[in-house]
Parts: sequence; C-alpha cells; structure tokens
Amino acid sequence: MGTVQTSSPDLKLVVDRSNQTVGLRFNTLPLPPSARIVHAYMQFQSDRPSAEVTSLTIQGEASDNASQFANARRNISSRPRTVAAVPWSPPAWTTLGAKGPDQQTPDIAPVIQEIVDRMNWVAGNSLAIIISGSGKRVAESFEGSRTGAPLLHVEYLTDNNPPVVAPATFTVAENSPNGTVVGTVAASDADPGQALKLSIAIGNNSGAFAIDAATGAITVRDAGRLDFETSPRYTLVVQATDNGPGRLSGLATVAINLTNVDEAPVVTPASFRLAKNKPNGTIVGRVIVRHADAGQTVSFSITGGNTAGAFAINSTTGEISVADPRQLDPAGTPQYALTVTATDDGPSRLAGSAAAMIDVFDPSAAAPVTFRVVGDVPYTPGDLPKLA
Repeated sequence: MGTVQTSSPDLKLVVDRSNQTVGLRFNTLPLPPSARIVHAYMQFQSDRPSAEVTSLTIQGEASDNASQFANARRNISSRPRTVAAVPWSPPAWTTLGAKGPDQQTPDIAPVIQEIVDRMNWVAGNSLAIIISGSGKRVAESFEGSRTGAPLLHVEYLTDNNPPVVAPATFTVAENSPNGTVVGTVAASDADPGQALKLSIAIGNNSGAFAIDAATGAITVRDAGRLDFETSPRYTLVVQATDNGPGRLSGLATVAINLTNVDEAPVVTPASFRLAKNKPNGTIVGRVIVRHADAGQTVSFSITGGNTAGAFAINSTTGEISVADPRQLDPAGTPQYALTVTATDDGPSRLAGSAAAMIDVFDPSAAAPVTFRVVGDVPYTPGDLPKLA
C-alpha cells in the first residue's frame, strides 16, 4: 500500500500498476441518524473502455464522520472498515463516457446503514466508501469531470413518513349496479402503528364512485352516472392520510375504464290527436327514441294496438301516418293505443317499446260548452239570469 493520490483525473478500480485501495468521500450528507436505508448505490461514468475480469469489494469507513483524504502513505487502506461488505463484478465497460446500469454498483444499503447507525452520526456528516479487489475499470473522478463524478444515491425512510399509495387501473362495466366493487387501492405506511384513511381527492365530482376509508375498496355509488358513450374513462386521485404527527398524506392516480355494454333503445311514450277525415299518408306524429350505443341504428315497428291496420310507421324516422282512413271512426274507436317498438342493429338486436296514444275526433261535431257558476244570481220575472 503506497502513497495516496487525491487529485487524479480518473479513478482506477482498482489496478494501477498493482492492486490499490480506492476511497471516495461524500461530504455533508443530509441523512438523519434515524434513517432507515431502503436502497443505495454508486453511479460511475466510464473514462476508458476496459473489459478484463474485475472483482471488487465495497465497504465503508467505520467512522462517525469521515475525514478528508491526505497525501500520506496508507491514508485510505489503514482506515477502519464496516463489517458490511458488498461484492461487485462489473461487466465490461466498452463505451467511453457510458453512465448506465453497467457502471452502477449493486445495492450498498447495508454499508450505508451501518455508518448511519453509529453512535455519533448526525445529518451533515461525511462518509467514505472504500473499494478493494482485483481487475480494472477506469471511471471519471471529481477532479477529472464534475458532471461525470461518482454519484451516491440513497433512498431512506425516517420515523415519520408519508403514506405511499400505489397507482392502479381498474375496469368496470357501464351497467354495473350500485355497490359493485371496482377494485381496491393499496396504501401503506412505513411507520409502525399508524392507521390510514383513504379518500377520493380529485376526479369524482359526479359522485359516481365511493371508497372505503379503511380498506381502499372503490365501489359504484351512482350507477346512473356510468355511461361509456359519455365518459369511457374516469381518472381519480386517491389520497391516504395517516394519523401520525402532522397527519401526512400520499397521493396516487387511479384510472377506471368503463366497458361498453349493448343497451336496449328507450322509446318515449307519446300522445297525438287526429281528425277522422284525414287522408291516407297524413303524418300523425313522430315517436322519439334514445339509444346510447354509438354506431348503431334503430328500426321502428308497430307491434300492438293497430286495429285493422289503421296506421303505419316509418321504420327509419319513427313517424306514424294514416294507412287506412276508413278505420278512423271516433264513434266506433275514439282512441288507439299503439305499441311502438324500436330494435337496434347491435349483436344482440335489443329492443324497447312504449305506448303511442292516438285520439280520433270528429271536427264537425259541436264542441261542448263549459261554464262556471260563480254564485246565486237574483231572478226577476222577465229577466234572464246573468251567468259568469
């Protein structure tokens, strides 16, 4: 073990004429002493292609606050090391300037955790990583390229962490009844003993859905709001709030896709009046139908009440017309109660029906006179009573 070089433009991991011990010091880390390290790695950038077999060991300096490296013999190799050690056999670095998975170490969370767990570790301290082994990979150093310098990536949790909500995508049929379970949103909190309360924060203005605050189960709340043709997709933002200090919360997007269901046409009941002397082809009125399925057409027919074929209906427009004027006799049949059916051309050829009432009247008949008696009127012989 020889002299330490602190200003080299590159990092030779680890052969430089002979095997050497390499140290990397990361200054003023904001890791609190209570941090639980979830994941950590170092990212290097290739400074020179190299493909020889390389076997490295990554440890940390067993120190509360790593001191700066000095140009002195054995300044790195003589430092105490962590018990935790992570082996690394990096693949060949074939491209100059490469900075990807091949230049990334395995998870070194155990090494970082051992340092942070030391008695006198506080946020703002510095730590050193010590690499030893055999073989050669050449990486950029801080002195050689600040943008290509080694990066220490650490993911950690503290004693009071916000909940984590998992994004999700669910599917539900547009004709699902109230209470149908759409799916369950998963939420977690790394802090033990805390309960979570889930709610829909955004995207449920119509009130189509509800969420169980304890389980995260999303259900259909207002089935009448579910219409594939109007809104085929709902995007909700689900929030989970804990009961710890500060009542921290986490958010995630939940997408709900509606599946199209072939729906029967809905025919609107109608009432019409028709004079008995109208000729053949006279339009009586038009039946209205509502059909939500996009791309489908409906066909109208009279399926009941059309005594002696008095009427016909346009299969495309729904217009009812006189087919046989001889049947229009208010004395015999003053009212026709037709059943009008609309059938779609979907896969199931669904149909809906409603009544169309047609009152036939004689326009030549005197209209009845109606009046209202306001009160008693005094009568004098020779005078007519005055009626209001």
